Amino acid sequence: MLHHAEPLFVDPYAGCLIDPTVQMDLKKYSHHYCLATKFIDDKLLHTVNNIDGLKQILGVGAKIPRNCMFLHVPLESSNIQQNLQAKGFNGNQPSIWAIQGLSIMTLASLEEILFIVSSLAMNGCLFLGELPALLAETEIGRKSSTEKWIEKLFMTNCFRVDVISYDEVASSLGKELARGDYKNILFVAEQLRFSDDQMETWRREFQRIEEEGDEEGFEEL
Repeated sequence: MLHHAEPLFVDPYAGCLIDPTVQMDLKKYSHHYCLATKFIDDKLLHTVNNIDGLKQILGVGAKIPRNCMFLHVPLESSNIQQNLQAKGFNGNQPSIWAIQGLSIMTLASLEEILFIVSSLAMNGCLFLGELPALLAETEIGRKSSTEKWIEKLFMTNCFRVDVISYDEVASSLGKELARGDYKNILFVAEQLRFSDDQMETWRREFQRIEEEGDEEGFEEL
């Protein structure tokens, strides 16, 4: 999920219509969503620049670095894996999965997304973005255990996850976090299992080795 570095247009008169104190606040404070978008973009770019060969980016966005293949994830599709493979996705190649702004209303929907990514993403690939905090709070009933709940949920689907602090992101950018509640959780997860494509590749290779061994043994007899 990458965005254009430059704005679509610049209105030189817009600032004249804003109260000076508000202008100062905009320069000093950053909204959670803006910080999350900046964090996700930077993480994607850093990861892409440190992966050799073709990179597959799964998510929603506009500007894609060179040597990358961007694929929109059609979550409404009846067969997401088949749909992605038809577009050229390869589970034996590195991929990066990003999610932001997606309406996830139930735990079942979140678990389905985790299952899909876990099945398709190659071992060691990243899955990052934002999830609705309300979903976690609804399931566990209190905010204090949200992080542990997320860690357990992701680990159940073979992901090691880190919950990212919006305050720390703001501080790293020399900003202060805007006041007010925000109902999302920023995260970065790493795939720990092998993708279905990797498992199938190794299954075929193991079968080939076994067949060659049987043929050699038969020839010796």
